[in-house]
Amino acid sequence: MSWMDRDDFYRRKPRMDGDEHFKVGRRSRGSASSGNWRTIALLLSVCLCVVSVVVIVANVTSGGTSDPGADKELVSVFADDIREEEEEQEQQTRTAEDEKLASSDGMSVLDLNNQLIEITDRIQPAIVSILNYQTEEMEPEEVLQGSGIIIKKEDGDAFIVTNHHVVEAGAVLEVVLSDGEVRDAELVGSDWLTDLAVIRIDGSGIGQVAEFGNSNKLRKGEMAVAIGNPLGLNFSQSISFGVISDARLTMPIELDGTRWEMDVIQTDAAINHGNSGGALLNLRGEVVGINSMKIADLGVEGIGFAIPINDAKPIIESLMDLGIVERPFIGIAFTEVSAYVEQEEVELDVPAEAENGLIVLQVEADGPAEAAGIEKGDIIVALDENEINTQSQLRRYLYEEKAIGDELTVTFYRDGESSTVELELGMIVFD
Repeated sequence: MSWMDRDDFYRRKPRMDGDEHFKVGRRSRGSASSGNWRTIALLLSVCLCVVSVVVIVANVTSGGTSDPGADKELVSVFADDIREEEEEQEQQTRTAEDEKLASSDGMSVLDLNNQLIEITDRIQPAIVSILNYQTEEMEPEEVLQGSGIIIKKEDGDAFIVTNHHVVEAGAVLEVVLSDGEVRDAELVGSDWLTDLAVIRIDGSGIGQVAEFGNSNKLRKGEMAVAIGNPLGLNFSQSISFGVISDARLTMPIELDGTRWEMDVIQTDAAINHGNSGGALLNLRGEVVGINSMKIADLGVEGIGFAIPINDAKPIIESLMDLGIVERPFIGIAFTEVSAYVEQEEVELDVPAEAENGLIVLQVEADGPAEAAGIEKGDIIVALDENEINTQSQLRRYLYEEKAIGDELTVTFYRDGESSTVELELGMIVFD
């Protein structure tokens, strides 16, 4: 099937799947301990000078009868003491630096260990297991399982974010709290396009709520913690530790038979089936990503993915407020010209200006694009005079820069000629 844009109209079949950077400053060699040593050295030097003056004065007042060799020996003793103290201090400094070689941003291994323990103790009560009974008669061993994060308490309810595929087609949903208590859950809203969903449970007795971090500030190499329930309840509240391999990676995926792209965080922290919907944390214990999928067919281990929390927040808010996600709508299906030529094994006679554009595959009846005169086979090259070369660029511009009802200027090529039309964006809901 050709790659489609978000405002396409698919026929889907339900499908289920089984910081801010925490910074601890490194103490440099110009630190407080080094400064104290320099003070001591200075005082010893002053003492040495005083002693030297006393010796000279004594020598003069005694008529020069003192022993010069003894004077030199006395000065040498002080000098040796200073050198020994200096060497000892340098050794202490080197030892301290060596102890921090395996640290993150100056955090010692012991500090890092304690930090991870503190994060785990604090966040675990906010991580739950989700059970999806697709029929009321489903046997326990057939129940689909995933993870979720308690993100809010309001009016006696507790709200939990998870993945769409974790709760999709669920006739009955249940949540297992960190202490093993099972509570009935209700679907608030779900968005299959971003693989996000929100459910709610009775919030009585629930105290811990997860805090969101800033995924835009993640950096490659930053440490991360994944927590969830991989492989079922027997491994609930499991912790894995790794690094951020890529803070924002555009990943081609397949959603319900349709090829798509998602921006994800790549990590080597283990994320397995059942981890979906769990939390990816920074070393502040803040949620920076929602674990979504493990790409198992890459043939390698140590590659897991999470939805960046900054991308997820507006979706979560819309699901909590409306139960749906409303998006601007053009009313076309499209793909890159290069991808179309490769997939369809055809040759297109297009001008050079359109070779990197997006070819319209289908126009929805009575949609904004049809009303504006856009036709199948047109090649879109710009929106509001912004060059558009990829599906991702179009979606980002449409969903981040425009709103439902906005005017949109579309520049396209047809039969080798450039044209521009104005259209009013409609609204679509992916349910």
